[in-house]
Amino acid sequence: MAETEGKRLDSEFKFRPESIAVVESTLYPNWYPGAIASIGDTDKVRGDLCLQSIAEGVQKGYHMIVADADSSASFREELGRFPALTFVRRQEQARGAGRRQGFQVASAIPGVESIIRTEPEKVLIVKELIPKIMQPLLEGEADIVVPKRNLDLHQSTYPAYQWQSE
Repeated sequence: MAETEGKRLDSEFKFRPESIAVVESTLYPNWYPGAIASIGDTDKVRGDLCLQSIAEGVQKGYHMIVADADSSASFREELGRFPALTFVRRQEQARGAGRRQGFQVASAIPGVESIIRTEPEKVLIVKELIPKIMQPLLEGEADIVVPKRNLDLHQSTYPAYQWQSE
């Protein structure tokens, strides 16, 4: 086994997308199809990012689970274009309850060995970072992984009000 500073090289751990479920909770009651009418339409902006995240996950072969509270009918219809998506109607509006429902559904999928919970707007996590997040798990170095932001990059790329609120 090739070692670099006591760790295996990325190419040596067995990464299997079909063994991963990604759980996202949604609530976009004001989402609408088509082009964005105003940058202030946060449900539209966030819903579009969510749809992009789902598309990336489906394309990569992950089991995508969306626990939706009460998004617009047009958003739920848009979710229908992803036949590989598992849609869960949240029993409660509370985000925690939706996450638990998503975890329950994900853990019942045959072949799923790992569950990743992320915000649906975090497209980059689904698009690029899941293999990196999974590496310590697959190498037996961790039982749970909690990714951490680069705080300098986060602060320099977010509006001040958002940086302070997070």
